[in-house]
Amino acid sequence: DSLDRWMTLLKDTKRDIYAKDKLGELAKQFPGRVEFTFGYGMACNRAGEISLARPALQKSLEMLPGNGKIQYELGLLE
Repeated sequence: DSLDRWMTLLKDTKRDIYAKDKLGELAKQFPGRVEFTFGYGMACNRAGEISLARPALQKSLEMLPGNGKIQYELGLLE
């Protein structure tokens, strides 16, 4: 999926903070787009910001109940 590739590219080029900030903006601008909310949650988790990651990932799971990828990411937080 293109979001995964974009996040990997940014991680490989040490631009994790940019990814987190940009995904946070996109999640606010497009609250119905799970890929931005989920991406923001993942980026926050990678940055060690669990207090921001958890609500974003929980919201993602509400948008896509039962999604294994989201459940997995939430499990990494606990």
